[in-house]
Amino acid sequence: MDFASSPICYLVLISNVVLSYKGFQNPLFVDKHLFKTGRILHHKEYDRLFYSGFLHADWMHLFFNMYSLYAFGTHLEAFYGTLFFSCVYFLSLFGGNLLSLYLHRDETAYSALGASGAVCGIIFSSILAFPGIEVGMFFIPIGIPGWVFAILYTLYSIYGIRSRRDNIGHDAHLGGAIIGTITTLCFEPHILEENALTVAAVLVPSTVFLFLLIRLPHLLGVETSSPKKQAPKDEHYNHIRAEKQKELDRILDKINKSGMESLDDYEKRFLDMNQ
Repeated sequence: MDFASSPICYLVLISNVVLSYKGFQNPLFVDKHLFKTGRILHHKEYDRLFYSGFLHADWMHLFFNMYSLYAFGTHLEAFYGTLFFSCVYFLSLFGGNLLSLYLHRDETAYSALGASGAVCGIIFSSILAFPGIEVGMFFIPIGIPGWVFAILYTLYSIYGIRSRRDNIGHDAHLGGAIIGTITTLCFEPHILEENALTVAAVLVPSTVFLFLLIRLPHLLGVETSSPKKQAPKDEHYNHIRAEKQKELDRILDKINKSGMESLDDYEKRFLDMNQ
């Protein structure tokens, strides 16, 4: 599909590449826009719910998300239109992040980034919109029927949220998939009748699981949030923290030598954000 048939998809893809690359070069830029529970809830930095979806941890993370967006998003926009694509993408982005925000609401250090929630919404929307679609996966030589992939991925996301054994944002993935499914049905209600089994296979277990997770977490043997939970500890995040601390030390040293009045607007904002 060319740019004329899928303009928003291509613009979103380009924006992800440009902003992610800027983040690779400038860890402080990432930290300013990173999904961070404490900054969103306590400092009302709600823009992080949006901007964090255009940043990625590394080139591999970016490649997988953008390849999936291109493979599914261009066809979805070309066939169903720009408004349809835009609603599915951005509502899935916010839906995934809001679910993650709720489940990690007491973990002030929890942080995340990436377009995976929005991309999951696009993938699930495509599975519903094109019932005969097959989903290709790396390292698997054959395509998987879309409805099979949707069921397996939903169950995998539920397992990931419950077990918390890795640093993958399963909650954002599941939230994006659910919102992508619901948004698709709002635009194209006939899909519910034509693809009822797939819709039920995605929404029924997801709804039951989230209800139990939110209202009766003890039945699942989990807690919805834990203050002791730390942000993902990998090389990228450690680098961000090191750069932040270096900049903070410089500003504090400047204050010690010349006083608060010597700080410029950027330094004052940086100091306020990291107190």
